[in-house]
Amino acid sequence: MGGAEVGFELSQMLDDERWQRLWLQYCRLYSAPKDVVLKDRAAEGKSGSEGMDARYVRDGRLAGFVYSRLGESGGGAPFKQAAVDALVRMGRGGRGAPGSGVTGIVKKVEGPAALNPVEEGLGNTNTAAQTGLETIAMLGMVGDALPAEFPPVSEAETQGRRKKGEEKR
Repeated sequence: MGGAEVGFELSQMLDDERWQRLWLQYCRLYSAPKDVVLKDRAAEGKSGSEGMDARYVRDGRLAGFVYSRLGESGGGAPFKQAAVDALVRMGRGGRGAPGSGVTGIVKKVEGPAALNPVEEGLGNTNTAAQTGLETIAMLGMVGDALPAEFPPVSEAETQGRRKKGEEKR
């Protein structure tokens, strides 16, 4: 269990308006600059509206949590989309936010580096476990918003994977 999951559990257990407001703000403004967070906190006693376009959200779990709390009518639509996009990226073997450099590239290992040729990914057991937990949490928050069919890979994703693959050679 990671830190986000602890925050989700505390949100269910604590009947404290301050905690709820601060945790929601943390999820919404994870990567926001200090001045944005201070401006958001200046909204007297309530959570402000900075970052409601999901530009500062860190990952799918946090975006999914914001959506689960705000809903569609409360301004959560951008967070729903960010969470769904993260699930689709994971389904394609990628992790992390766009541009994070963490992708699902598979490389071929052969010759003196391997007894038999093998295709090897960047994952490990911890990554597999964390990806599984993240997916379970996100499916509970935005699973009903997933597309009926897996969307095609965008041109930007194709170009990014080609460049990453070329760098590895």
